[in-house]
Amino acid sequence: MSQWADEERYVAKGTSSEPGKWKTSRVEYMREIMDISTSGTISELILMGGSQWGKTEFILNLMAFFISEDPSPILFINPKKESAEEFSEERFTPMIKATPCLSKKIEPNKSRDSRNTITNKSFKNDAHVAFVGSNVPNDVASRSRRIIVGDEIDRWAVSAGKDGDVATLARQRIKNWWNSFIAWVSTPVDFETSIIFRHWLGSDQRHRYYTCPDCGHAHHLEWENVKWEGDDKHSSPETAYYQCPECPSKWNDVTRWKLDKTGEWKKHNPDSKIAGFHISQLYSPWVKLSTMVFEYLDSRGKPLMEKAFQNTVLGLPFEDKKGAGVEVEMLLNRREEIPKFTMPERSGLITMGVDVQGDRLEVKMVAWGLNDESWILDKYKIFGDPTGSAVWKDLEEVIKKRRYKHPLRETPFRIEATAIDSGHETQRVYKFAARMQIQGHNVYAIKGVPGSGRPIWLQSKKQIKLTKLFLVGVDDAKATIYGRLATENGQGQIHFSTRLEKDYFEELIAEKIILETDKNGFEVKRWYLPSGVRNEAFDLMVYAMAAKESRDIDIESRLRNMTKPKEKIDFGKLGKSLNG
Repeated sequence: MSQWADEERYVAKGTSSEPGKWKTSRVEYMREIMDISTSGTISELILMGGSQWGKTEFILNLMAFFISEDPSPILFINPKKESAEEFSEERFTPMIKATPCLSKKIEPNKSRDSRNTITNKSFKNDAHVAFVGSNVPNDVASRSRRIIVGDEIDRWAVSAGKDGDVATLARQRIKNWWNSFIAWVSTPVDFETSIIFRHWLGSDQRHRYYTCPDCGHAHHLEWENVKWEGDDKHSSPETAYYQCPECPSKWNDVTRWKLDKTGEWKKHNPDSKIAGFHISQLYSPWVKLSTMVFEYLDSRGKPLMEKAFQNTVLGLPFEDKKGAGVEVEMLLNRREEIPKFTMPERSGLITMGVDVQGDRLEVKMVAWGLNDESWILDKYKIFGDPTGSAVWKDLEEVIKKRRYKHPLRETPFRIEATAIDSGHETQRVYKFAARMQIQGHNVYAIKGVPGSGRPIWLQSKKQIKLTKLFLVGVDDAKATIYGRLATENGQGQIHFSTRLEKDYFEELIAEKIILETDKNGFEVKRWYLPSGVRNEAFDLMVYAMAAKESRDIDIESRLRNMTKPKEKIDFGKLGKSLNG
């Protein structure tokens, strides 16, 4: 396939940063992957990798080769029907038009002719491509195909209804072809549920080996060998280099890219008859080490970003161990002395979360430091009827008058941002937030929205007369907090005061993540709260975190500019000491 692609394939303008004639030499690591796919020696290929290494171009080359050189019925399966149609329109069709040997083979698009639509492409040599989504099992089940390309299978619907899982259903479509071929291609997602990772473990597990130009040691590239200058607080991603694990040789980006010319794929499970390849951005000629290091540093302590780094940069499934095994006793034992109405020296911002209950307001004050380190300063209840005014006056007093002493500043800190959940007594919350904002206080009405991938802080498009409403992506916020609960040192650590009792920690870890299948057959994670169990401490931490996101404050700069308060001189004591 690589020879055919070099001779015939063109990359369409607007679909790539490098349009024009295809050159396999630009991505030498792809040569073996392409050639074995069309060699006739294998019937199944597993390709597990991150992003930005050329996955889409491989798929296009594979489909183009079979259309041109070995006309076959091809089935392309994407997670959703909509994304399959998007692939057809934005990647496949431009490739056909840009590649002469393919454009002259496609059937003309005639009115009332169903042979060429977005989801069905027919060619004059009897080749045919159908684009379907895993969420429409009938489209998968109704087609007999020789070639199947399963794209992003870790994001497929997990069920095809009564027909079972989609991957099994797809395999049934090729049973009548003695020379069938399936390519499973995906970025892995979660360790526990990853389909591509499970397939890859059953393959011959090929890794790309580079040979060190200085010592001759051959190894596959791993993140642990990426180094840079600096420490946890002050790192310099621009100094990044790859360190040979056997000698002092340091490889910059140019050296790393040149070494791919002589790279070699080696099997780690040679007894398997299934070809499987793993590739990460460490091999990509389009991604610099400095960019990867920056993303790595930015992701630390943020479980969702850590997951994205593991998946898209390293091409590996993510196993979140940080939130696992968090127990009440463990958190109780981590309590420390935090004097009342004081801030730790490393903190530089205070936010507050407020939850409205039927007979009270629950509030939590949190101090924030560098790298999302935090301290729980206060958590208590303001009793009163939220439909009346008294409880809101009490909250107003807290916002206006509560002050916290800081060892590096003479002027005490006030609460700089407050987020109030508007799910209960909505209009009261709106009115209170509006009134406080008029008086110059950063008090916001918020609404929690479930679902992965939602930002922690986003202004709602909903028009509200009194104030602005802000949406809080609670699922991702909770995942971040859970990860930080297991952090006992450094970035993201949450500190707890000895004033916090056992019931606080029970509320903090009351919710758990469970896996469910949605109505479309996709596997989704959901936060589950057992009936009768309280979780206010958890919710309040989410709200306080959201309030922090509302403030664009450089805590590092603020701390750097603070100095210890000048000690007041007691002239009476001074005189006595001088006079003996």
